[in-house]
Amino acid sequence: MLAISVRTLPAYKYHFGGLNEAYKLIGYPLIRDHSYRHAGRLSKALRSAICDEICDGVRQISGYAEKIPGAGMLRLNGTVTIKVAIRKAWMRYGGIVWTLPIPKHPTADILIIGRLKPPEESVFDYFIIPAFSQLRGGLRAPIGQSVPYLELYHFTTLAPLIEPFRRCCVHRTA
Repeated sequence: MLAISVRTLPAYKYHFGGLNEAYKLIGYPLIRDHSYRHAGRLSKALRSAICDEICDGVRQISGYAEKIPGAGMLRLNGTVTIKVAIRKAWMRYGGIVWTLPIPKHPTADILIIGRLKPPEESVFDYFIIPAFSQLRGGLRAPIGQSVPYLELYHFTTLAPLIEPFRRCCVHRTA
């Protein structure tokens, strides 16, 4: 077994893309798969990018958007809270499936779940689910199959979420 110092890990990442990738290049058997760490960093970066995209989009249409404490939490126009989550796909039942975890007690008014399609490292579609939908639990969303009760919440862009937060000036006429 190779002894790897914590100080040398950045060098492996820089030169090979990570320790797993270096081991694979030399044909060394992996004792432990550390790819979950990469997946965690990727999910965090994508969640942050989606939050920035939503905030920028709302601000461009004269709305108000701010990040609030909590991973992927936003407040739009001072009243509506948003929770952004990223889900990677799993190979199950002979195809690609995403589990969309919808909490029993929502922490936000709207839950946005961005789906990653392997092997891509970007979000390819979204489920925008309001808390009042009453959807709860680990819902399965397979690729290429329409789940009728989920299609209502399925979007390819965030525009349908952003546009309702447009703020307009109303002038009184005498």
